[in-house]
Amino acid sequence: MALVLAGVWWNFEATHYYKADQGIVCHAVVPQYNSHGNYFIGSSRTTPYHTTPSSCANDSYPFEQYLYHGSIGYYSFYEGEVGTYCAKSKTAYIVVEVLGSYDINGSFLAKDTGSTNTRGSYWYIIIGGFWLVFRAVTIRRSFISLMRYGHKCDEMHEIIGQHDAMVFVQENMRLSAHGATNYQRAAILALIVEGIMADLFLIIAHDGWRAQVQYTRSYAKFLKPHKMPQLLVVPSDLQQETANISSVCPVQGYLLAGVWWNLHPTHYYNTKNGTICHGVVPQYNLHGNYWIGDATTTPYYRTPANCIDNSFVYDMYMYHGSIGFYSFYEEVVGTYCAKDNFAYVVVDVLGTYDINGVFLAADTGSVNLRLSYWYGIAGVVWLIYRGLTIHRSFVACRRYGRKCTEMGVGLHQKEAMVFVQESLRWSAHGASNYQRAALLYLIVEGIMSDLFLIIANDNWTTKIQYLSLGYNLSGLMLLLFEMVESMQWLSDKWRQRVKRVKRVFFSYETALVGELVSALALQAFLTGLNGSDFKRSRPVALAVSYYFWSLISHSVVVAVITGIIASVRVPTAITLMMLGGYRWEHGRLYYKVTALKAFGMLKMEEDGVEYLALQKLHWFTVPRDNLVGIGVISGQRVEPCHERPCTGIITLLDRKLGGGLSQVDTRHHVRPSRAMVELGPKNAWVTAPLSIGE
Repeated sequence: MALVLAGVWWNFEATHYYKADQGIVCHAVVPQYNSHGNYFIGSSRTTPYHTTPSSCANDSYPFEQYLYHGSIGYYSFYEGEVGTYCAKSKTAYIVVEVLGSYDINGSFLAKDTGSTNTRGSYWYIIIGGFWLVFRAVTIRRSFISLMRYGHKCDEMHEIIGQHDAMVFVQENMRLSAHGATNYQRAAILALIVEGIMADLFLIIAHDGWRAQVQYTRSYAKFLKPHKMPQLLVVPSDLQQETANISSVCPVQGYLLAGVWWNLHPTHYYNTKNGTICHGVVPQYNLHGNYWIGDATTTPYYRTPANCIDNSFVYDMYMYHGSIGFYSFYEEVVGTYCAKDNFAYVVVDVLGTYDINGVFLAADTGSVNLRLSYWYGIAGVVWLIYRGLTIHRSFVACRRYGRKCTEMGVGLHQKEAMVFVQESLRWSAHGASNYQRAALLYLIVEGIMSDLFLIIANDNWTTKIQYLSLGYNLSGLMLLLFEMVESMQWLSDKWRQRVKRVKRVFFSYETALVGELVSALALQAFLTGLNGSDFKRSRPVALAVSYYFWSLISHSVVVAVITGIIASVRVPTAITLMMLGGYRWEHGRLYYKVTALKAFGMLKMEEDGVEYLALQKLHWFTVPRDNLVGIGVISGQRVEPCHERPCTGIITLLDRKLGGGLSQVDTRHHVRPSRAMVELGPKNAWVTAPLSIGE
């Protein structure tokens, strides 16, 4: 017998078997890798997994197994796998469903018969914790060393070429310190070997790209062409039927990634493979076909205990309409419980396809490969833009840090984080609303991808997606605020209020606590929302179109997630505002020197005049002469001026700024910094941090 896992063929030798209540449970081993485990083969035929060759289409059986892969230390990696066994080739085609570790190895591993108790490895937790901390400290040491060497070269007016810089980086990334003893090197060697074992196990358990950057990984998932199971594809000439649909298509909902989803049958087809039902989740513009097998089978792991003897094979594909003219594709497998009329499923294949609206509702599937060119183009543009934005932020932060070092001034952590937030803004200073609108569309597409991945998967790596979601939501709201402000629809009073809300809700986040809370609460919220009146909203969706109704429903989800994140950020923001960089004197608000420094505000002296200066953010580049003067400093007040290059002496501000300025017209704004000075007779104080270039 053999296994095919993650595109690799593995030999698998049976050593003995047990006669259990559910049938024959075999014990097998991959001898050359110290891998041991039990497997079970079902007795009834089922739909083969997507990695199974076509020759096994009518000769596949359910296959479940667990394996412990012995490591170097006294622990083993665990993988729970599901798939199908092909009797013709005597090969199981499987995917990993669960990963873990357990303190067992050697002869104890070979004799292990499994356990129904929860298992974990303290050895791996301790060793892994040490390794992660050591790697992080090493990277930090390297970064500081590189930064100081770079500053020293700048002081000596020496330029380091790329090749020389790479060699220096390699030298500084060495894991051992100079003068280390062999005992210390041996300890590090043990940690490295354990890390290599973990890397190898993850590579062979998954399709390599899982270890790549999260957003790029998501993009690759969706861009990969997908092919529907032939069983679920309906010939175009078949007639739709609706007679006795509630009994022919009994599925009322399905459980996916810990969330309950309502499913409304609309029609069905009688095919040579059986009845194919078409269902819809009306509030999210989800459409697809499903098939229920005739014979009972082993229930999926999330199926309740009372469904053990009432579970049937269940296959389904769904298209989830997005904002643009394409849809996300998910192919799920699992079991249907006849007792509660629910399906318990996991995602097997992801993809995208250029279809939406009425075409999506009428789609019957296809046996051809499908992919989305729309998503491919929009996704690659978004990835490139995100990369350039992060590069721009890195260069801006590095130059500002050098400037502070040259002036002999240090930056505290809070000040540095605020400056990073400012430099990571999506739009450039002076952007037009047309440019913001194009950027807004890309962000919305990114949010849709994040939401789909979160609800389609149920593992710990998916939780990282919440960080991307929170980042995109912050960018979305900031762009909307900027667009409203730039339209000049609001009076100064209301513009100040909008600015205050913007700063409180979408800045000063350093710990990503809001995203963590939303990750914990989203499953319960979606289950409650899907169980509400939304599940009976198909008549509304038909009246206004599935597409439009899904925009409203998705907006509700986004609003709740935004509310959760913002509710966590608000106390942090208020604390920083009240205790950090602001001072209230005689009914007027002033910015302390620390707040001005955090926002990158500098002072330029030229011909006896002091100007307020800042780093102007461009779209993709960071010119070396990007410092511009935007206001004239008079005491503790700032008067707007036309943007001018900084050719004078640059220093940090040495006094607080703010207060009243009765002679300044509040509607005189400087491009690109329209919100730089917001002072006037009836609004004689600064009500929000100096919002550069908004």
